[in-house]
Parts: sequence; structure tokens; C-alpha cells
Amino acid sequence: MQPARVAALLAYGSYYTHSKPTRDVITRRVANILNPTKLICWWYYYPQEIGVKLTTVVGVQGRDFCILAADSQITEDNLRTISLKTPKIIEKGQYLLAITGDTRPGDILTYNWNPPTYKVSYDPVQFMGKRIIPSIIKTFTDNGYAWNDNEKDKDAGFDYLIAFNGVIFHIASDMSFIQSEANYYGIGSGGQFALGYMYHKQSDKFLVRDEAAELAQKAVEVASLLDINTCPPIQIAVQKRKVK
Repeated sequence: MQPARVAALLAYGSYYTHSKPTRDVITRRVANILNPTKLICWWYYYPQEIGVKLTTVVGVQGRDFCILAADSQITEDNLRTISLKTPKIIEKGQYLLAITGDTRPGDILTYNWNPPTYKVSYDPVQFMGKRIIPSIIKTFTDNGYAWNDNEKDKDAGFDYLIAFNGVIFHIASDMSFIQSEANYYGIGSGGQFALGYMYHKQSDKFLVRDEAAELAQKAVEVASLLDINTCPPIQIAVQKRKVK
């Protein structure tokens, strides 16, 4: 975000209220610009300006399957659109890919990514690092998306959940990847609400498929009540694990 934009927003008003403050209010807000502590706090806590992924996607890892779930709202500036024809969970051959964040890299992967073929004898973690991540980076590069450009718009960026052979990984915008020992995943602006619900319902045992699907759906429903950028209908995708 440009410094001049920060100054204008501090002085004039917020996106949320579209307020038109009085001269006295503007004077006080301009004074805030000269206070580094207030400026840093405002910058840190203003979610629309730090690349929040405006959606909710969750994952539940089962013993021999996985569940992905997502809402159907697309948020662009002040426009709210419910879209079932452009789902946030897509199927690419052996893979399920759940998308949050900047739409451009998501579109590139949806329409241009040719993922590598996975065999059940492969170690999934090794395969992620050696084959999947490099193939995604190459696809971004071939299609002109600078995923590692530190000067790009702060609203850009992404988080993905990817599943293959019934195993979930979380891919961050720096192309790192992680797995959760708790078997729950939540990304996007409503992800923490969804995770909170799933941890509250946490079981010591692996859930059966129907239980996991219900948990994922309820988690996104809870997020839709608390996060303005999340809205049903809820998409559910199931993937089974194949044995060697």
C-alpha cells in the first residue's frame, strides 16, 4: 500500500463506513499520521489492506480419505457475488485444489496447470517438494504471474489446500507447504472461525467419512455467520486413498 494512500485513508475515512468526516475529524486524523505507533497499528490491523483471502476453505484429514469444503462467495472490492459455476474447489486429474486469494493465480492453475502423475508408491511429502511445487511455480512463470514479486499489490497472494491420494497439504503464497498433525485445515478470511469450530468438536479418533463431511460443512456454516466474506452454498469434495 502506498504511503499517500495510507495518509488519505487515515485523514478521510474508511472503506467500511464510506464516511465523510468533518474538518475537525480530518484534522485529528492527519495528526495521527505524525504518530508512528498509531500508523503502524492501523496498518497492521486493517484487514482489507494486508492481503486477507476473502473466503473460507476447510479440510479434514481422515484415515484413508480427505474432505475439502468451501463457500461460494466471491468478494471483489465492494461487490459480493455468489457463484456456483466458478467453484473454489476444482478437480485436476488425481488432485483436488481448493483456492483462496488472488483470482489470477487460481485461474492459471485451474485452466493451465498440468500436474505431475502421482503413484501410490511415492512418498507424498517428497512428491510435494520435488514435483508438485516446482510444477506450480513453472506454470505461474509460463503464464506471466510473478508469485515471488515482493513489490506486488498487498491484496495479491493466495493460500491453497491440495489433496492427492486422500492426503491434504496447505500451500502458502511463498510456495512453502505444510501438513497439520491435528488433521484440520482452515484458510481464508473465515478460516480461523472454521478451525475454532473444528477444534471444539475435536475427537481423539479419526472420523468416518460422513462425520468428517458433516464437520467440514458445519465449520464453513459457522464461518459464514461470523465472516462477511463467506456465504453458502457450501461445496464439499471427497477423495479416497488408494493402497499400494
